[in-house]
Amino acid sequence: MPKNEVATQPLILVGEGYTLQVPESAVQAKAELLKSTGEITIVKDAAGVELATKALKRLAELRILCEKSRKEIKEPVLAITRDIDAKAKDFSTEVEAEENRVKKLVSDHAMEVERIRREAEQERIRQEREAQRQREEAERQQREAEQQRIESERRAEESRQKAAEEAAKAAAANSGDEEDIDAQLEHTRQLEAIEAQRREEQEAARQREAEAQKQREEADRLEEEAKRNRMVESAAPVAGVKFERDFEVEDIHALYKAQPGLVKLEASRSLVIAFLKSNPSVTEIPGIKIVEKPIVGRGGSR
Repeated sequence: MPKNEVATQPLILVGEGYTLQVPESAVQAKAELLKSTGEITIVKDAAGVELATKALKRLAELRILCEKSRKEIKEPVLAITRDIDAKAKDFSTEVEAEENRVKKLVSDHAMEVERIRREAEQERIRQEREAQRQREEAERQQREAEQQRIESERRAEESRQKAAEEAAKAAAANSGDEEDIDAQLEHTRQLEAIEAQRREEQEAARQREAEAQKQREEADRLEEEAKRNRMVESAAPVAGVKFERDFEVEDIHALYKAQPGLVKLEASRSLVIAFLKSNPSVTEIPGIKIVEKPIVGRGGSR
């Protein structure tokens, strides 16, 4: 997109401006009034109250006159200010809308990138944990297979020795007759049974070893996927976008209960004053102290 440079200011002032001035006569009148009222230093009787009240009236008249002239002078300036604000808003409305639209495109993309990164992080953690579990399971199965093989060979050896001893005893007791032949046949059958059992147990041990190998391979695969997800996590964020922690209030009462220091709690002065005015008989309200505050009038007879 080519760079768009604004040759002139979008808003300019035309015509004559305003020069604010305080007339010397007004300055002198104020000085004389302040000098006159400055002589009042104490109020201790009715005459002092009357004198102070007259002074308050003159001070109020001058203050009100100043306020009136301020409003009269300020009104056309305010009208110009309102016109400036309206024209500025009208000029920038479409620009701001387009700015927000493009900003949202970038923000949406950044949010999607962050979502993918966080999902990859969660998946990586899951895969690493699962890979660790698979590896531990493989090691357990391998240990069990080895123990089973050793135990199988031990039992087979004990059975062979026992069968040989029994065959030798039978041969010694029945040498030369048919019973000796039967004992030898029985011994042979026992040896065959022992060997068959040993082969079955070895096959079971091999199956356990094969299962352990599958567990190790699955653990390796999960670790490899975790590495790829780690690369996604470390991918560069969207240029020109940074994430700052913010919040949205879901339950103000729960927030106050958990962290009261994070909630601003204050009395509404306008509501309390309105309540006191409309309920003059109320003298106590838990949490506040009701007081009577003197209000001095601006002057004049009562």
